[in-house]
Amino acid sequence: MSLLEQASLIVTPNAYKENVLYSVVPNDRSGDMNVVRATTATRVNADGLIEVVPYNLLTYSNTFSNGNWTKTGSTILSTNNLAPDGTNTATRVDMPLANGSSQLYQAFLSTSFDYTNSIFIRLVAGTGNFNFGFFDGTIKTNPITITSNWQKFTVTKNVLSFIGCRGCWLYSVNANNIIEVWQGQTEKGTTATSYFPTTDRLNIPRLDYSGGGCPSILVEGQRTNLALRSEEFDNTIIWAGSSGVVRLANQGIAPNGNNTMDLITFPVAGNSISQGISVTSGISYTFSIWLATQSGTQTVEIGNINSGVYETVIATTTPQRFEITQVASSSTRYPAIRATANCSILLWGAQLEAGSYATSYIPTVASSVTRNADVIFNDNFVVANNSNFAVSGEFFLLEDRNELYGRSGAIILRLFLTGRTSFSYFISFQRNSNKFSLRYKNDLGNNLQVSTDEDFNFGVWNKYAVSVEVGVGFKIAINGVLEFFPDTSIVAMTTDRISTNAYDNSNMGGKIQNIITYPTALTDEQCINLTTI
Repeated sequence: MSLLEQASLIVTPNAYKENVLYSVVPNDRSGDMNVVRATTATRVNADGLIEVVPYNLLTYSNTFSNGNWTKTGSTILSTNNLAPDGTNTATRVDMPLANGSSQLYQAFLSTSFDYTNSIFIRLVAGTGNFNFGFFDGTIKTNPITITSNWQKFTVTKNVLSFIGCRGCWLYSVNANNIIEVWQGQTEKGTTATSYFPTTDRLNIPRLDYSGGGCPSILVEGQRTNLALRSEEFDNTIIWAGSSGVVRLANQGIAPNGNNTMDLITFPVAGNSISQGISVTSGISYTFSIWLATQSGTQTVEIGNINSGVYETVIATTTPQRFEITQVASSSTRYPAIRATANCSILLWGAQLEAGSYATSYIPTVASSVTRNADVIFNDNFVVANNSNFAVSGEFFLLEDRNELYGRSGAIILRLFLTGRTSFSYFISFQRNSNKFSLRYKNDLGNNLQVSTDEDFNFGVWNKYAVSVEVGVGFKIAINGVLEFFPDTSIVAMTTDRISTNAYDNSNMGGKIQNIITYPTALTDEQCINLTTI
């Protein structure tokens, strides 16, 4: 029997939905991981493009009875009607008034961008003459004719920055219509993609394809993008510039696949554009931005978090994210892009965040935006019940210099087991020493810790395995190097929690390829084979 066949739990970048990352083993749902973030976030999708998770900007996208759907002059008649996929999930809506007095829509915060609505609609009674589109202070719709057959309607419009923009906006032209609707979606871009169901939109696991190939589970701590209008460099109020700087919006394909990179032309060396941002003096901040050229290469400078200090970067025709970390030299700083000569450069996705490295992109408009920490956990799965056990996995950690969490020895990824209230194991990575460690209490109640001599590495994939044998000790392997830590006082325990956040609520900053547990201890050879790169 192979090691995978012996596993009691296998979690990989696998199938998911809102709030859940499904386990591969077991397949009875007991091993599924809960996902909590309570904010939207971005990832790199399978096409190598940055997208919001989820890309459907509507909440409760198929629950039209929910209060997030505005029903002006309209009434929900029933919610269990036959849908195109054969399920009873379509909603019947009475829209009795003419000339737009009967409406169905959902409000969202738009930026100046192309958006696409899509929805399935069927006519139950009436003439079926409607308008379908957006409202951003100006009516932007297309006329549609609804028939008794299910049809997917789509409409794309350029929408302006607008709080409360009406997405999937449907309103009646003639009176006395009854329709059925199913699967509403509003997304950025000019193409209606496959439907993504949502409730609150906030707890979607991020299967990230950065670097190509297979995805990994992206897990990050809380960060805030302090830079406003992160994609609007033609905004001269927010992004102030030197005299003579020329700005043209939407001149290049951005990392999200849309034509939203802004072209900035600097007439002479030393010209710049920057944004004044309130920060905490003496704290490290990272400024990141995507740069590209329309042809050839171009040298520019980024920086000025530490006043007057810049770093030279070379942009090419392929958009590339550049980042610089500096200690803020005052309470207001001006992260900037500065020319080294007369040049034109494409810009997209500015981000200023407290910390020593750039995290996934956080789009902003009129205010700063915070992405909460990703927490992936299972509080109920039993790895081993009063017996030996083992756990292995593969992880990728971003560099951290201890500024973020305050505890230099905080646990980043843990397997927490307890058989009695005073006994626990924490399998962890120590940031301050780059060591793989295991914290535990023995049968005397003493807090103990063992750490490997072998370092794990930032910015590359690492493999680990921990095998616990009651009354004997621990085996810990990291990247093919095995160490043994004898301890005859180890007692048997039962799983209580598997989680990516630590006992002190600090969070992992990186990616997970897999977490695997075994109900028995592993041999030396198995530990080495599992972790050899």
